[in-house]
Amino acid sequence: MPTKPLKLQSERHPVPIMAGVFLLYIRIYLIKAHKKTILVIEALEKKRDFDITREDNMGNFKDIVVKAIFYFFSVIALHVSVIYFLGIRIEDPRLLEISLTYFLPLILLLINCILCLRKRMLKNNIIWFIKSTVPSIILLFFLKELQGIESNESYAVVEFDFFTKYYIEMVYIFPLFCFVVQLVIILSIVIKYFLKKEINY
Repeated sequence: MPTKPLKLQSERHPVPIMAGVFLLYIRIYLIKAHKKTILVIEALEKKRDFDITREDNMGNFKDIVVKAIFYFFSVIALHVSVIYFLGIRIEDPRLLEISLTYFLPLILLLINCILCLRKRMLKNNIIWFIKSTVPSIILLFFLKELQGIESNESYAVVEFDFFTKYYIEMVYIFPLFCFVVQLVIILSIVIKYFLKKEINY
């Protein structure tokens, strides 16, 4: 019997090929989307951690400022109490001149208090408090004793008739002394900071 020649079907149908290409394209797109999603999540987590750290830092700074204001007014109250105890009075105070002469010492006092509180060391706070009170209180006692000396020939004390009692001492000498003390404190803090930074490097 004559046999029929077999026909080899070498041609493939285009639909499965297109479906495979489409599925491959979807898979690649999903992989890229997954990577982008992971990057976005990591960025959001970093931003959240940064926000939390920033909020913690802001909260700590606010606490430091509140404590600094408390210590600041404590030092002022202590000086005012000593002045009241010693009976130091200015008969004709000039408020504008007094405000100008005490402005810089008070600003430096507050700045030094904030710098010391940022270190979170009780020792530094105690040293700052002692340096900000003891020398100036000793000066107040000295000025009180100086005014108690009678102006006679043996002591040769110069009298200023155009200024009231304690005016020169409390408006010029005392704030200038406090300014020098606070300036020395802030310079010591800055020098210690740079020395520590160089040692770490």
